[in-house]
Amino acid sequence: MTTPAPHTQLSKERELRGRLENAMTELAPIEAQSQALVKKSTGRSNMAVWGGMAFMSLQFGFFARLTWWEYSWDIMEPVTYFATYATSMAMFAYFVITRQVSVSMWCVSHPPTHSTGLCLPSGSGKELFAQLSPNGRQTEV
Repeated sequence: MTTPAPHTQLSKERELRGRLENAMTELAPIEAQSQALVKKSTGRSNMAVWGGMAFMSLQFGFFARLTWWEYSWDIMEPVTYFATYATSMAMFAYFVITRQVSVSMWCVSHPPTHSTGLCLPSGSGKELFAQLSPNGRQTEV
């Protein structure tokens, strides 16, 4: 196998570096937009997790008030049983549908779901990103 002439190799290297710089220049604004969408979707996911925690805290406080101030435990025991059972059924239904066992799995998979919903309606940025990204990655190697 013959080695290419040095000037041919240098010109090919310059061409590839130029293509890489062009691809990176075109990708920069899309990467920035992508990072902003990921940040926004992560914030929404955190709000959902903390919202669930707030709901559980309010439910506990509501049942505590009903148990110790308004009614007695004899009246509230079936209510808390059915509320707990309904919550367990809802969590199990979520598991059956998504197969996500823990909150950490949900946090990992949920932000991408949010970010796809936050993309521009035209989708042109997503298409351009998909078009340029493999080209830029291939040029880097």
